[in-house]
Amino acid sequence: MKKFIAAMFITVITIIMTTASVSAVDKIELVIDGIEVNANAVIVNSTTMVPVRFVSEWLAKPVSWDVSTKTVTIEEPALVDIQETYGGIYGDVYFGILTVSMKIGSNTAYNELFNYADRTEKLNSKTMKLNQPPVIIDGSTYVPIRFVAEIFDCEVDYLKDYVSGRYFAAISTDGRSPGLYHQISLDDR
Repeated sequence: MKKFIAAMFITVITIIMTTASVSAVDKIELVIDGIEVNANAVIVNSTTMVPVRFVSEWLAKPVSWDVSTKTVTIEEPALVDIQETYGGIYGDVYFGILTVSMKIGSNTAYNELFNYADRTEKLNSKTMKLNQPPVIIDGSTYVPIRFVAEIFDCEVDYLKDYVSGRYFAAISTDGRSPGLYHQISLDDR
């Protein structure tokens, strides 16, 4: 009987610990260019995650979802410098499509550049590691906001409002200090 109780205790503790590491999420607020936004941001394993649809709307970038591979892809038109990419003539540029693909549960992301006219022609590809892979929470796909923001040349900083005790992920889309924007928004209260 003691062995049975010990086995049950260990099983229950294991289930609780496993569930806690997967589903334990904390709330964090998001500030973009000094404006507090409701993004349903959560913290998963010390990484701030937001729904990918929010990222799409905030950055005005198309997002696609491949059901069969559980992969989310964010796109952005990009100027390609021929000299940097192919050693071509200085100043030759043309349009391309920059994509960032992330698979649910995978710590690997793909940053790829395609020819704008022929999306099957891959011009460049880079594999990147994620601290936290994308996850599905309550039916929505969540992606790491710092990784996505920095891929698209935004700056990210984490701040605490010592008056309210709230924590914020502050993001700047125009190269200014995210902390400066946040301090302005706190001073305006």
